[in-house]
This record gives sequence, structure tokens and C-alpha cells, in this order.
Amino acid sequence: MHNLAVVRLNEDGTFDNTYGDNGVTTARLEDGSDYSEDIVLQDDGKVIIAGYSVRETEYNLAMARFDTNGKLVSTFGVDGMVSTDFNQHEDYGTAITLQPDSKIILAGYSYAPTGGSEVIVVRYDNVILGTEDFQNVKFKLFPNPANSQITVQLSDASTSYKLEIYDVSGKKVYASEIQNTANINVSDFAFGAYLVKLTSNNNSSVVRFVKQ
Repeated sequence: MHNLAVVRLNEDGTFDNTYGDNGVTTARLEDGSDYSEDIVLQDDGKVIIAGYSVRETEYNLAMARFDTNGKLVSTFGVDGMVSTDFNQHEDYGTAITLQPDSKIILAGYSYAPTGGSEVIVVRYDNVILGTEDFQNVKFKLFPNPANSQITVQLSDASTSYKLEIYDVSGKKVYASEIQNTANINVSDFAFGAYLVKLTSNNNSSVVRFVKQ
């Protein structure tokens, strides 16, 4: 088994023991092996490593984001990791970069079982949402996990908030205004984790829910 891995060193080349586990941090998407090919440093000090994951005969593009302490950023993808399949081909991520607007560009190649390969470039929205960053709005979300509907209930019913839902890649899949309570139909959402963000003026808050 192979894991995605990042090492942080001090200026003298020794391990920075404050990062991850004595200077080293690792991640594995699922049972199988993960291989890192490139890394990018965000302006906020977080890093994203990119490569590919192998699960028996399935090869997917793979990414993981770590915070400045070497811990996975749980609000990125699913528990800090993203896996992308392109047309059920063998997909290999080889290079990653950030646009000026912080969107992620992941490049690589895709091999078709029938033969032949092609270059692929994928762009992710990279909405940097973290529950540690936004804790100003108090609200409840239930049920969680959800099958067909979620209810969002504000503690402060006197203010209107912008409500947005993002999937694991950072793509916005829902947007509306809410005051007091909102019942949202999620029956058509794909299975997986989502982030619900509420914003009003300078106040913002994020919570995760899972669609079953």
C-alpha cells in the first residue's frame, strides 16, 4: 500500500517536528494505493498534493489538502481528499497549479481500456470553506445524513442570509435566500458530502452534511 505524503523541513534540512507526525503527514483515500506527483502551496499556507489513486482496476485523479499543521482539511472534498474519475478510464494526475482566483487546475492523462491515451485538464472551484474559519452564524441543519430533504433553521430570524451548497469539488449546486427556516429538496443530489454556507454582511458559517 502507498499513501500520499508531505514532508516539511527546517531551514537546516532537519524534520520540522511540529508538522504532521514528526515532520511527515500522509493520507489515503481508501483501501488501495495513492501516488503523489505534484504539490502546490496556497497563499494561506495550506498545501494541496495531487496524483492518482489505484483501487484494483480503478485509477482516479487524486488530491489532498493539508493545513499548516499537517492535518487534512476536512472541508476539502471528503475528509480532506478528492477523487475524480474521467469516463471510467485510467486517470493519472501529474501536475497541479492555482489560478489567480484560487481555482485549481489539475492536469494529467487518461488511458482508455480500448487503447490510446489523451491529455486531460480538470478545473476545480476550490471554494476555501472551513468550519474553523466561519463560526459567526448559529444555525441547525437536520437530518444529517439526509435522504430527500434537509431543514436549515437560523437562531436569528430577524436577518436574511444567503444560503449556498457546495459539492466535494467546490462546485455550487444550490443557492437561495433564507430567513428563519428553509426546507431544501436534496433528493436529486448525488450521494456524498456537501457543505452548506450561510452568509450575511461580514458574518458567515459553514456546516457539512451527507446525502445518503
